[in-house]
Amino acid sequence: KLVEAREKERCKLMYRLDAADAELQQQLNQQRRRLQDESEKLRSDMMTDMRVLKQQHARDLDEMRAVERQRIDHEMAALQKDKEDMARRFEADAAAYRDKVQSEMEGKHLAAVAAVRSEMDKDKAAWEVEMIKRRDDKIDMVIDKLQQETEKKVAAAEAKMAAQYDADMR
Repeated sequence: KLVEAREKERCKLMYRLDAADAELQQQLNQQRRRLQDESEKLRSDMMTDMRVLKQQHARDLDEMRAVERQRIDHEMAALQKDKEDMARRFEADAAAYRDKVQSEMEGKHLAAVAAVRSEMDKDKAAWEVEMIKRRDDKIDMVIDKLQQETEKKVAAAEAKMAAQYDADMR
């Protein structure tokens, strides 16, 4: 009878142990599911944040490009105005010079006048070529600076995102 009682008690304890084990397994499964749901939500939130940051970065780059484009357009307009002012001054100076030469040199032949005009046209063409070259050099310099700044910002943003992603994955 003692053996049977012990066996019966042992069976009760085993049943309780199995029930406790099943309940513990159920709790562990619920906790695992909850943790998986939380990690999926965090991952989703992180991906949303990354998309938002990427869109913001793209907007910032577009704004920077627009500002830089406006600045370049403004500089180009200023250069064009300077060019036109210089051309007007040059033309005014040339006209004054022509009047002076004509009054002093009435007796000279048309060949001398043609030679002077030819030289003025060459000077004007060379000046225009130089102005265009300077403008193009300035534009190239501005574009290079903008590209370097953009590449630095993109590299920094990518490194920050990668570091944040690595930190979140740990």
